[in-house]
Amino acid sequence: MIDGWKQHYGLKPGIEGDFDYYKIAFPTTQKTVERILDAIKSNPKITQSELSEIAGLTRRGIEWNLAKLKEKGIIKRIGPAKGGYCKVIEK
Repeated sequence: MIDGWKQHYGLKPGIEGDFDYYKIAFPTTQKTVERILDAIKSNPKITQSELSEIAGLTRRGIEWNLAKLKEKGIIKRIGPAKGGYCKVIEK
């Protein structure tokens, strides 16, 4: 289950406890999306590697989130892959 969550969302669940007791905390994607959008608003030319550090995700997790945000019309890519930037669409 943990590996599936990590693969699908690019988020690593936190695990704490010991032999008799443990707790798994699955990070929410909403907070992650907010961090990504705030970072893009602050720096539209931000790289996926920089987003990865800010959001605490793998590069694949960033790619997945960006694709979902594009699908929903929340962000738009302006210009080419190299030299372009992302724009957050305010509604």
